[in-house]
Amino acid sequence: MLGGTALVYSGAITGEFQFDDETYILEEPRIKQPLGDFFKETLPRAFSVGRPLTQLLFNLNYMAGGFSVEGYHVVNIGLHLLTVAAVWFFARTLFASAMTEKGPEGGADGVALILAAIFALHPLQTESVTYIVQRSEVLASLFYLLGLLSLIKYAGADGIKSAVFWSLGMFFFVLGWWSKEIIVTMPVVFILYAAFFMDRRRLIKAVFAMAPFLIGGVYLGIRMTAEFSRSSHVGFAMKGLGQPEYFYTQLGVMLTYLRLIFLPVGQNFDHDYPVYSKISSLQVAGPMLVWAVIVVFCFLTLRVRGGWMRHMRVAGFGMLWFLVLLLPTSSVVPLKDVIFEHRVYLPMFGALAAAVSLADMLRQRASEKYGAAFSRASVAVAVVIALALGMLTYQRNLVWQTKLSLWQDVVSKSPDKSRGHNNLGNCYYLQGDYEAALREYKLAVDLGPDFLEAYYNAGMLLEKLGRPEEAAYYYLYFAREAPPEYDRLKKDILNRYGLQKQ
Repeated sequence: MLGGTALVYSGAITGEFQFDDETYILEEPRIKQPLGDFFKETLPRAFSVGRPLTQLLFNLNYMAGGFSVEGYHVVNIGLHLLTVAAVWFFARTLFASAMTEKGPEGGADGVALILAAIFALHPLQTESVTYIVQRSEVLASLFYLLGLLSLIKYAGADGIKSAVFWSLGMFFFVLGWWSKEIIVTMPVVFILYAAFFMDRRRLIKAVFAMAPFLIGGVYLGIRMTAEFSRSSHVGFAMKGLGQPEYFYTQLGVMLTYLRLIFLPVGQNFDHDYPVYSKISSLQVAGPMLVWAVIVVFCFLTLRVRGGWMRHMRVAGFGMLWFLVLLLPTSSVVPLKDVIFEHRVYLPMFGALAAAVSLADMLRQRASEKYGAAFSRASVAVAVVIALALGMLTYQRNLVWQTKLSLWQDVVSKSPDKSRGHNNLGNCYYLQGDYEAALREYKLAVDLGPDFLEAYYNAGMLLEKLGRPEEAAYYYLYFAREAPPEYDRLKKDILNRYGLQKQ
C-alpha cells in the first residue's frame, strides 16, 4: 500500500511551487535563517507565532537543497506515508474496539487496511500532499492521530504507564499545534471515542484527563481568533461575509466535501462556490435538514445493541469525527475562501470509517446468506476501487505539475471567478505571451471589480507595452481602492504617473 502510494505521487516530485508556496516558502525571510537564530527567535514565541514546526521543516528543506522543489515534495510525500501508517494503526484500534473488548477480531486488520488504502490513494488528498505549503495539514494530522492513539493507551493503562501515555498525548498535542491549528478539536474527538467505545470507568477517566487539553484548546482558540481580527482573509471583520452567511454556506460546503469523497470528480483548486445569506432558502434549509438527520443518527447509534452494534457505532463515530474536525474551518469563523479541498484531509478518515464499516456490515450479512464467495468478491471490489483512486490521483498530480496547467484547469471549471483568470494571466506573462496575459487580466477585472490585484497587473502590463494612458486607468482605480497595506505601492504609482493631482 505504501509503495503504491509513493508510486502515484512520484509524478508530483518535479511539480512547480504553486500559489501560496511563493509567499510562505520562496519569499519567506525566516526560511534562510540559521537554525540557531530560528530557535532563538521562534521557540520563545511558539504559542503566538503560527506553525513553527512546519516552518522549521521548510528551513531544513532549504538547508538541504535551497529552493530545489524536489526535496520539498519528497518530504511532503514522506509525511503522507507516515500519516497513512498512523491511519492504519488508528483504524485497527477503532475497529477492534468496536468489535470486541478483548482485542482485534479477524476482520479488524483487513477492514483497517482497506480504509487506509483508500485514504492514501484518494485524489482529494493531492491538495494537501502535492501543494507544498499544505505540509502543515499533513503534519498536524499525523500528530493528531498519534495523540489519539496515546490517549487511548492511557485510558486502558494504570499507574506509571497511564501517566506516560497521557504525557505522550500532550506532547503530540503541542507538536500538532505547532504544525496547524486543527489540533484544537482533538480533546473533543477523544471524549467522543471514549463515549462510543469505552466502559463507564474509562470514560470518566478520559473526561477528567481532557481538562488540560480542553483548557489549552480554548486558550489557543482565543489566541487564534484574536489574531484573525487583524486579517483581511479570516475573522469577523471581513466585508460581505459575516458569521450567519458563512455558517449557512458551510452547510452546503460540507455536503460538497462528502460528494468529493465518494465521487471524486470535478476537483478544483479554486471552487467558485456561492455564498448564501437566507436560512429560508432551499440551498440552506436542505443541507441543514440533512446534517440534523445525520447528527441524530450518530447519537442514536449509541443505543444500538446486538450484532449491528459494532458497525453502527463506528459509522456514528465516523460521521461525528467528520463534523468535529471541520469545525475550525466550517462553522462560524468566516474564512475568505469558503471551500478548499485540503481542509478535508483528516476529516475524510471519519467519512471513510463510516462507509467502510457499513459496507463491511453488509458484506458479513451477505456472506452469511451467499457464502464465502461473496467475501472474496467484495475484496476484489475494494482492490478495484483502490486502483481507480490511484489512477485518479496520478492524473490529478499531472494538473499540479505547472502553474499554467493548474490555473488552466481552474479557469475551465470556475470561468466566472476573477482569481483564476488573474493567475492564469500571470502564467502567460511569465511566458512572454503579453496579449494573452492582458486578456486574462481584463477578464479578471470585468468579473470581479473588487479584485484589485488584477487592476494592478493590468496597469503594469499596459505600462510595459507602452500604453500609459490605458495603464493610468487601472493604476488609478487600484490606488483609490487598495487597503493601507499597499500604501507604499500606491504612493509610487501616484508619483510616477502624477495621479495625485487628479
